Amino acid sequence: MKLLQVYHADLVENGVTDYSFEQCMADYRLAMFLPLNHTMLGLTYLDFSKGRGPELAAVILERTAAILQDHKVKDLFDALAGN
Repeated sequence: MKLLQVYHADLVENGVTDYSFEQCMADYRLAMFLPLNHTMLGLTYLDFSKGRGPELAAVILERTAAILQDHKVKDLFDALAGN
């Protein structure tokens, strides 16, 4: 959180206007969706015929789900959709 606050302060100090910390935080949370995209793409390259492929896929999906849950990305999408 501290790093995000410093980042936002830097943006403002360098001329970014009309960009609240709340908007910055929402954008950051929305960007957490990217690991899911990367995960899905990465999983297409795994060899599931070997013992470690499914195990690695499970760990990657578990960690990606944790990122999305920690940052409450679903709540953000619901808010953007008006739900």
